[in-house]
Amino acid sequence: MNICGDIHGQLEDLLNMFAREPPLRGRVLKSFAKPPQRAKIGTSASAPALAPGAANNGKEEAADQQPATPSPSPFRSYLFLGDYVDRGLFSIEVMLLLLCLKLISPSEMHLLRGNHESMAISKRYGFFDECKRRYPSSPGMWKVFTDLFLCLPVAAIVGEAVFCCHGGISPELESVQQLICCPDPRPFETPSSGVFCDLLWSDPVTDPEVMSGWSSNERGVSYCWGPDV
Repeated sequence: MNICGDIHGQLEDLLNMFAREPPLRGRVLKSFAKPPQRAKIGTSASAPALAPGAANNGKEEAADQQPATPSPSPFRSYLFLGDYVDRGLFSIEVMLLLLCLKLISPSEMHLLRGNHESMAISKRYGFFDECKRRYPSSPGMWKVFTDLFLCLPVAAIVGEAVFCCHGGISPELESVQQLICCPDPRPFETPSSGVFCDLLWSDPVTDPEVMSGWSSNERGVSYCWGPDV
């Protein structure tokens, strides 16, 4: 399982990472070698809030994709921790490539939600402007993407041992079972407080001399937490 952090519209970095996968060097990556001028996507989501594919395996690399014509899975397992959009120039291509690969091999490609996968943040930090600038005749393009963002899972467990999310833990989260057993809240916008807010926004502080326990986050949302937590 390859666990990947923020991308923020850096298409070239994403392509370079996938270029290490021999099956992806050909047709799929070649299609994205030059960013297209027009593209369309649809949305569909039925996964629980805790990503299912990453929640109960450490054996994804051996899994086989079973399409209408059986063939081996085209690449190793990936878990992306969110923040696909904003800041970079090619957020649209990043999202389209990841969604295409999710369709090609859903059991090997896992996409979590980051704090930039929301209407408020992506409108402020560039993704809204990118969609408006590149698709002036399609004002609903950004809304299609943000509707999809609201349906992405917020956490995953890899190999029954590694808890993954974009942000960090929460003082209100006592056990992973709270996420597994709670009613699926999706689609939902990022709340201003609570467990789901903290999973997307809280920050660790690794130096015990700087802080311990919980403290307010200087970003104005969620918490920071020390190594003792």
